[in-house]
Amino acid sequence: MLFYKQGDESPFPDLINNRELFESIVTETQLGRSWDDNTSYREGNYMTLEEVSDEFEKDPYQFKNQLINVLVPDEYIWSSDNTLSDDGWQGYDRPRTQDPTVAHGHLNKKNDDGESIGFDASIAGSLNGKIRIVYDKESGKIIGLIISKSRGNIRTCMKMLANNGNPTELLMQLSFHDLENPPIFPEHLKIEAPAHFREHDSSKGMTAQQKFVSGVATGDRNLVELAEWLNTRGVDFGGAVNALYKPFSEPNYPQISNIGGMTTGLSGGIFATEKYGGIDAITWGLDTAKRLREITEEKGMDGNPEISIAAVKGFAAMYEVFCESLYVSQVNHQPILYSDTLREYLIAKYTEQKQSTLQDDPKLRKLVETSTNKDHRSVVCKELFADLIAWIKRTQGKKYSIGKQNPHMVKFLNKIKDEHLRSAAEKIIEAAGK
Repeated sequence: MLFYKQGDESPFPDLINNRELFESIVTETQLGRSWDDNTSYREGNYMTLEEVSDEFEKDPYQFKNQLINVLVPDEYIWSSDNTLSDDGWQGYDRPRTQDPTVAHGHLNKKNDDGESIGFDASIAGSLNGKIRIVYDKESGKIIGLIISKSRGNIRTCMKMLANNGNPTELLMQLSFHDLENPPIFPEHLKIEAPAHFREHDSSKGMTAQQKFVSGVATGDRNLVELAEWLNTRGVDFGGAVNALYKPFSEPNYPQISNIGGMTTGLSGGIFATEKYGGIDAITWGLDTAKRLREITEEKGMDGNPEISIAAVKGFAAMYEVFCESLYVSQVNHQPILYSDTLREYLIAKYTEQKQSTLQDDPKLRKLVETSTNKDHRSVVCKELFADLIAWIKRTQGKKYSIGKQNPHMVKFLNKIKDEHLRSAAEKIIEAAGK
């Protein structure tokens, strides 16, 4: 048979065999019981994998643009692995994160009679996948086929557990990659990834990350625009940018903690000029937060590098007040600092604090609003303005005041809506500017 199975060496560096992975992570204890498996696929009018292989050898083009329902033995199922391979490639799926205890939870769900449902065909439906075609590098002839599963990690694990780890079959909807214009690896990943991320029409119960990747995969204009912008900054959210835009030979981008206020287009939400000064300010804020995260080494709940959105907003507010010119009362007020100078100052400050044995490690999360202070400008003023203004006076030779009457500071302070927070910020700026 043409299809690659467990024990074969994958012809693609991103693919890992699901059966092999299952056997490596599931313990004897987790296999200690069995559940009902009501699938009766053999009674249906489904092709077997062997039939697909035989028919393909007769006429490969008969499957062009077709979606076929196939009974697939579990040893023939592969997944695109998002961990780095020996060749430096990363896939789009996370098969290594499948947790047998999660699969147990689904298998243990009760029916109306209080009995465990087990693996129910009507609930599980079919898995999805793409068939990659393997060519001989010298002759260009087709020498094999391999299934890349795009959805169904937990269901695959459930099916294997329900059969106590014994070989089993799963129903899959499969289609072939293009024969007339065959993709060259890693182009397969760009083609397959959207199907992995695409969700059902209803987004009820979806996380912000799931909504984002679903929207990007299905072509939501605002979310695609945001993903493309994030890609230009080398930043990910929800895995969508890493999978759909980033070159697969590069390490994964760090994640931004959330995208609140970013999903209505690059001219609305926090990108609006009246918010933080526009897209230039937010871009500068993100680039700066990304660079400083390399110093603070902060990570998210999943253990991966994470950039605080609060820091992005805080630094954008700093860019607006210190690095933009301001036209007031027919007078053009030049920027207090060049943007490169401000970033260099912040890098030096965070590096010095990181290396100091007398100070706590610097954290961008200190710029997150609290229950008593929900204003990013107030937070960043409290954390950074006093030292920065003193440094400007000491090193930049500015001839004018940077107190609360400075036009740049007036604009900054007017955007702090809470009277008590604004008063506290005024005191910080006035004291530092003396």
